[in-house]
Amino acid sequence: NATLETEMDKRKALVQELFAGAGENAYVEPPFYCDYGRNTKVGDNFYCNYDCVFLDCGPITIGNNVRIAAGAVVLTDIPDNCTAVGIPARIVRRGGEKVQDLDQIHIPDPVAQEIRRLEERIAALENSK
Repeated sequence: NATLETEMDKRKALVQELFAGAGENAYVEPPFYCDYGRNTKVGDNFYCNYDCVFLDCGPITIGNNVRIAAGAVVLTDIPDNCTAVGIPARIVRRGGEKVQDLDQIHIPDPVAQEIRRLEERIAALENSK
């Protein structure tokens, strides 16, 4: 987050060091924030704009040719050839085409989804005794 625009080689090296895997031409505009970095893999031709946050307590995989908009908060995987925006980050373009099923009202709650999944797992374990 403290590099200058003229320090492109240093920025590229930091991206390679931060993430568990980073493809060719992976670039992150500072400032950038993440929980760990080591839980994230990014593909080739990845671009992350300013002020993004990756909450990578669990693994996150970002595909090839992916763009993340400024200020996005990434919680889950983003497949190849997509553009993601918002909080939480959601796909608005896939393969260069606008995503038609973008629902601005019913945004998924990944924390609630994970809690439900864990509750189901606990119930299954309790019933197996």
